[in-house]
Amino acid sequence: MWAAMWFAPYAIDGDAVAYMDIADLLHAHHWAGAVNGYWHPLYPALLCVAQMMAQLRAQILASDDNAVSLIQFFEACPSRHAMIVAFLAVLEMVKMQAVLLAQEKQFGEIVVKKGKSFDLVFDESGGIRQIDEEYK
Repeated sequence: MWAAMWFAPYAIDGDAVAYMDIADLLHAHHWAGAVNGYWHPLYPALLCVAQMMAQLRAQILASDDNAVSLIQFFEACPSRHAMIVAFLAVLEMVKMQAVLLAQEKQFGEIVVKKGKSFDLVFDESGGIRQIDEEYK
């Protein structure tokens, strides 16, 4: 759905907007606003993973060496729940080969670097769109 917002903004209906709003509430830990009798909370939780993937992507692109400290990325999470979502986002990006995890020396810092499919995953026909299709 986030991919649809980026690449086909006029194809989003009212339910999609509601799901994105609930995902934002979950991301901000406003549980009372996220739970309701109409929309299922699992799909917005998956959208939180997509938001976290976009956040990690932005941090990688903003860095000078296209790498981000994994510890700093996790420590920036405001809660344990957000850290779990961040972990799921990293796993999904590793699975798609958008990023790779590197450790220069034993017991050293782990960094998240651009992988060979980084640009492909985030283009309009890449992995983010495939993830969106999987969860429709």
